[in-house]
Amino acid sequence: MTVSVPFDRPIFYGLWLAITSLAFSLWLPVVAQSTLTSLFVLRTTKLFAPKEKFAVVFIGGLVILTLFSGMALNAAMLLPDAFTPILVLSFLLYLTTTTHNKQYLAWMLIAATMHNSHWLMLGALGVVAWLTRKNGSFEVIKLRNVMGITLLAVMLLSVTNWLKFREFKPSVATHFFMMGRLAETGVLGEYLNKRCEQDADYFLCDIKAQFPMGASEYIWSETGPTRYKGGLEVHTEDYKQIVWDILTSPKPAMIFAYRSATDAVHQLFFNRISIEPHGMDGRTHLMIEKHFPTDATAVRQSMQAYENGLKDWMHSGYQVLLMLSLAILSLAWYRNLLGREAKLLLAAVCLNALIAATFANVDTRLQARVAWLAIVAAAYVYFKHRSLLWLEEH
Repeated sequence: MTVSVPFDRPIFYGLWLAITSLAFSLWLPVVAQSTLTSLFVLRTTKLFAPKEKFAVVFIGGLVILTLFSGMALNAAMLLPDAFTPILVLSFLLYLTTTTHNKQYLAWMLIAATMHNSHWLMLGALGVVAWLTRKNGSFEVIKLRNVMGITLLAVMLLSVTNWLKFREFKPSVATHFFMMGRLAETGVLGEYLNKRCEQDADYFLCDIKAQFPMGASEYIWSETGPTRYKGGLEVHTEDYKQIVWDILTSPKPAMIFAYRSATDAVHQLFFNRISIEPHGMDGRTHLMIEKHFPTDATAVRQSMQAYENGLKDWMHSGYQVLLMLSLAILSLAWYRNLLGREAKLLLAAVCLNALIAATFANVDTRLQARVAWLAIVAAAYVYFKHRSLLWLEEH
């Protein structure tokens, strides 16, 4: 198995799989990710569960989240999304507890390097915590450390890209994904309509009638624009110029910002449990068949079992939990009982939606990776303030 920095994503999740699988089985990374997620849920539960009922609250909550949320499926997917909730919970625990601080910083750094959306989210969470701190609610030194971890993650990603591509930046594929996002919002189509009026031979004019199209279709389709007339290898500089022209022109930039904001709201409430981003015959499964052929059949069978019935009752329970959580959180907000822990968790859910809608696309999988943290936030509020929630005054 060779080690190489990929063009479209950080290398670090691949290294995680290589290390935890022991080149033996992909079930080992699944076990490792599930164990990590459970550990962080356990430590988060300690923030609010009564000591005498801790075991019941933790085990009961873990069972409910496993059966009726995206937590377990997200942890079981061989994708860096498994580290999104670990990033958020390590951030939360680092700011609100006094033990295991070095561990939380280490896990923040590991999680932040797994996906480019992660260091963006960590930095944004740090800024939110800094701007909303009151009466010393968060230690300034800890907030500085969070920003330091964010910068260190950016540096590590930039160094790996420099070694392979001679480009010192955290992502060398930003233009690749932004083109997909611009195609989905319709901004790219408008740009091409004007550009092709001036230059009919421009390389995308032949297919401008296909826009708008979904970001996933634009990026991953074997017959999509990224494979058109030589694809990325030939037109990388053209794609960069298109992105630059659009984002530095007032009207297209405003339209893009507006669509990102509205799609972020859509993403925030687009809550379904999703397991597979590109279908069972996608790149993930092909790589499993290539490197771990003995695991391929089991992976396919588990996905078929999910598609053939598990997802319906899981989704129904998930919707009930989300609505119940929304009711509790709304009441807590009305009575000013949310608390800093619940606010941070909700901020992470909202920031995830905004980042996904701005740099990727509206996708159930992208929100399912953290939406269950809103259920945890509701549990925190309930167990911390249940005696006050139902009072007319407090």
